[in-house]
Formats: sequence, structure tokens, C-alpha cells
Amino acid sequence: MVFKKSEKFMHSPYFIAGLAFITLLCWYLDVFIVGMIIFAAIFSFVLLFYRDTTPLIPIIVLCTFMISRVASEFDFTPYIIGIAPVLVISLILYFVLKRPKFKKGLYFYGLAAALIAMTTAGIGFDYQIAHILTVCGLTLTVIFVYFFFNSTATNGVKQTVLNSFIAAAIVSLLQILIFYIRAEDFMYAVTHKTLNLGWGISNNVAVVLSMFLPITFYRILKSKYYLLYIVFAFAQLIGILFTLSRGNILFSAAAFVAFFALLIIISQRRFAIIIGIIAIVTVLLAIAMIFPDVFKPIIDRLIKMELTDNGRFVLLREGIESFKLNPIFGIGFYYKHADIPHWFHNSVVQILASTGIFGSLLYGVFFYQRYSVPFKKFNTSNFFMICCVILSGLYGFLECNFFFVYNNIFIIFIYIVIEREEDTDNFFKVLFKRKTKID
Repeated sequence: MVFKKSEKFMHSPYFIAGLAFITLLCWYLDVFIVGMIIFAAIFSFVLLFYRDTTPLIPIIVLCTFMISRVASEFDFTPYIIGIAPVLVISLILYFVLKRPKFKKGLYFYGLAAALIAMTTAGIGFDYQIAHILTVCGLTLTVIFVYFFFNSTATNGVKQTVLNSFIAAAIVSLLQILIFYIRAEDFMYAVTHKTLNLGWGISNNVAVVLSMFLPITFYRILKSKYYLLYIVFAFAQLIGILFTLSRGNILFSAAAFVAFFALLIIISQRRFAIIIGIIAIVTVLLAIAMIFPDVFKPIIDRLIKMELTDNGRFVLLREGIESFKLNPIFGIGFYYKHADIPHWFHNSVVQILASTGIFGSLLYGVFFYQRYSVPFKKFNTSNFFMICCVILSGLYGFLECNFFFVYNNIFIIFIYIVIEREEDTDNFFKVLFKRKTKID
């Protein structure tokens, strides 16, 4: 009876809200180790006593946001030595006791191609065992997440993933707010773009908020609490503006307008949505006039913001020249650095330079599956899910977020939602008939 009640609780939004609170508190108090111990304990408990692994999803989504200091200030060795064995033993026991059957899934060949591309990257140029193990280890982690959860998470996966993303966006927005409140000089923090939450600087934070924006609009379309999600969509956009990440501001603002226009076309609540937008814009204008000192720095910074390349053209040229050094298998990911990858701040150039022609062809298979699978059942839900991937991918032309592990794990969960989706609303029929099912 106790286990059934706990299982029901772990499938509820309250469980995710509790994990989000722990995440924010541990981040604020700079006690990452405490949060990881709590999360590891819950992780092991679920694996040992339940077959359904859905409750583990919010743990994996939220754990990154507990990191309150930049990686260079953090020694992760104690965490790996202390916590990793517990997680590994729990996983082994899960496999022994539950004997899950792994599913190949719709994304198998694309992920396998990406793994081969990462494994062969740098042959003939920089093919050190330490670099291979690091790159392949991180890639295998992402792939394992896909196979494991696609095979073992069974109940309420879609709602759990979406709620976890919403919780992560809320945590990120609160962290931005706390950062600026704690800043000694708010004006300086804004004008000099000093936002750093530990787990990510301004650009990293912005791409997470931008990537989760379509989830909010899907909830506006489908949820009975759509008015709250309209408010939340504006909060996300304001949060992105305060990151001062130019690319994400451009992409997310365009998506923001496009999504609201789409909802006004297809939603049965179009008049309520229009009224809600007008009301929120009116309130925001009133707040801006009452508290001009809060919004003036960000407005001034946005007005003065120049659309310069910020050194990226130099990196792009360097990437092309680097590709010429070893065109077949590329230069690997540790060009010029022994301990950290060298980024060219463009996904296409990075893949070409790091994995060469061989790896780029393999990544062609990866990208084909990434964007073709949703069209096999192009329902309303999958439209918004693939928009998350597209927004992340667009910024990949300006940054190296395409290779971030947490970014890829978020996309893996989106893959699982797309693959499992039971939403029967065909997007094109919804678009032309202007009728959609309300959850």
C-alpha cells in the first residue's frame, strides 16, 4: 500500500515541484553535493522498487540546474567516486531484477551513426585514448538515456517530460531573478552581460528558456490553465531578454510572435488568448513606467546592441582551415587544448572540422532521422516538440550547444515523446479546420 501511494505521488506534478524546489534551494545555498545525494537516493529507490522508470525523468532534467559554480571552480571527482557507484549498482540490480527488454526505437540508426562519427573523429590527427573515451563516453551516456527510458518508462511519460521542462524553465527564471537581485550593481550586471548561474552563462541559460518555449505554447493550446501559461510565456521571453543573448532573443522573439499568431488561428480560445495578451502587455507597460530603473538598463542595452559577429567569423574561418588539415576524419574535438574541446561556435563547421567528411556523412543520417521521424505522425503535439529541437538547432549555428550533454538529453526525452505520442490531432487538419482537442 505504501509503495503504491509513493508511486502515485512520484507520477504527480507535486513530485516534480518538490524536486524543483530542492534544485533551486541547493543551487541558492551552493550545496550541490546535498542535492545530488537526495536525487541519487530517490533514483536508486525507484530502480530497486519499481519497474516503471518515468519518475527518474525529472531527476535527470533538473540535476544540471543545481550546479551553482562554473566547472573550473568545481571538482567533480568526489561526486563521481561517491555517487556514481550507487547509481551503477542500482542500474545493475534493476537489469537483474526487472529484466527490461530494450527497444530499438525510431531514432536508432541516427544515434548509431552519431556514435560512429564521434568515435572516428580525429583519426590520423588527434586520436588520443583519453579524448576518445571522453567523447564516446558522453555520447554513449546520451544514447543510453534514449534506449533505457524508451524501453522502461511506461506511464505518463509525455506529461512527466513536459512538466519537467516547465519546472526547469521556472527554476531558470527564478535563478535569473535571484542573480540580478544579488548583483551589487544591477545596471553594471545588465550592461556588461555578467549573468552566470554556474551551470550556464547568459547564452546557455537563454537557449534552455528558448528551447522550452514551444512547450509553454502547447500548454496554452491544450491546458485548462491556459491563462497561466500565457503569463508564463511572457515571463520566459522577458527572461530571455535579460540574458542579452542576441541570437536567442532573435529566434525566441520570432517564435513567440509566430506561436501566438498560430494559436489565434487554430485555438478555440482565440478571443480569450487575444484578451490575455492585451491585458499582460498593458500590465507590463504600466510596470515599466512605474519602475523605469528596472527596465531602462535592458532597454538601453537592447537599443545599443550591435549585430556584430563577436569574433565568430574568425572562428568559422579557423574551422574551415582546420578541416583542411585532416579532411577525411577531421581534427577531433581537442584541437589546441589538452583538457577541454575547442569550439568553432557553429554546429555545421564543428561537425565538418572535428569529424571530417566521413563523420559529416554519418551526421547526415542523424539529422535526417531527427527531422523526418516527427512527420511520420505529424500531430499537434509533435509539431511543438520538433519546434523545441529547431530552436535549439538554430542557436547551434552561433554556439556550441549542439554538443552539450544536458541539451542532448533534453532532446532525447523530446524524441521519446514524439515516438510515443498518442495525440490524434493531425496538425494540418487542425491548421485548416481550426479545431483542436482540449486535454
